[in-house]
Amino acid sequence: MDSAFGFVESHPVLMTAVIAGMGYLIKRIFFEKNAVNPTTMAGRDANITAGGHVVIGNGNKIATKVESANTLTKFEMLVGTGKWKKEFINNEEFWVCESDSLFQIDLSSDAREEFGEPWTDRFPDKKASKQPIYLKINGIVIKELTFIFCDGARFLLPMPEIQGLDEAGKQIFQWRKDSLEFKVGKIIGRYWNRGSIEEVAKFSGIVVI
Repeated sequence: MDSAFGFVESHPVLMTAVIAGMGYLIKRIFFEKNAVNPTTMAGRDANITAGGHVVIGNGNKIATKVESANTLTKFEMLVGTGKWKKEFINNEEFWVCESDSLFQIDLSSDAREEFGEPWTDRFPDKKASKQPIYLKINGIVIKELTFIFCDGARFLLPMPEIQGLDEAGKQIFQWRKDSLEFKVGKIIGRYWNRGSIEEVAKFSGIVVI
């Protein structure tokens, strides 16, 4: 026994390496063997979403950390180049990308608030309201945008940016063509008797750059 302790005391580095190696083997044998894969846990109907969730058959979501190509970057690409169609789900308006139906623009929110700025006062009916619009991938919200209903909801437009004051001291409102909001507005916008978002901009005094 004394010789065993003597060996340990005289070879501390070697004994540390042996103990570490035993710990690694125990972890591999007893822990990783029984680790639960989140998809296996969720069942055969599970699928991993863009937002890093496992969606099981009953629609519940289990949060996990999963890398995916289905990101906001791809959404922006599809908004700029893809074709979208309007659909109604449970009587609520959605816009769905034709090339990948996992990508959707959700207009179903009822969280409207009164809204008013100088540019909205140019419409015959000055009553306006703002509402969140949700960009979704496989049912997961990845981005929220603010859109404005104008002229008694005859128009649906992205909220413009405020770019300081002009020489007369009036606020300058603008839309950027390369912005996500403008691109989404080209898809879901309502222009009533103006034909296009560019025509609405001329009428309402919004600068398009």
